[in-house]
Amino acid sequence: MKTYLKLIIGAVLIGGILAYLFYKDVNKEVIALETDENTLYLFQVGVFTNASNAENFASNYDSSIVYENEDFYRVLTCATLNNNEKMQAYYDENKINYYVKKITINNDFKKELEANDELLKATNQKEAITKLCQNELDIFALYAKN
Repeated sequence: MKTYLKLIIGAVLIGGILAYLFYKDVNKEVIALETDENTLYLFQVGVFTNASNAENFASNYDSSIVYENEDFYRVLTCATLNNNEKMQAYYDENKINYYVKKITINNDFKKELEANDELLKATNQKEAITKLCQNELDIFALYAKN
């Protein structure tokens, strides 16, 4: 009887150690997958079920596109890779209501946005921010069609 008990305790201990090591390794992989490396932040200011209403609303903004997604027409005013906090502060300062929508993008699309995003990071001029946001939205619109 003691032999069986020793075997059972030994098996449980070995199994527990192996499970811990496996969990530790898997947890590192999950954390690596959660990074924002390929995340694009879309600043959405309105959602409509009617395209013409979305277009009318979008005309209120200097930079905007209407993006059809999930049977809705979303009015987007900026897209950015690395300037999420900066743009949130910009929208808050200008009292613009927004929602940040995060999407995952591929590396090719990311490369197209990186130079524009660096320029956005470097400027604080409203006109430049508007033009750079429109550039990123235009690139996004091309990406979204494919």
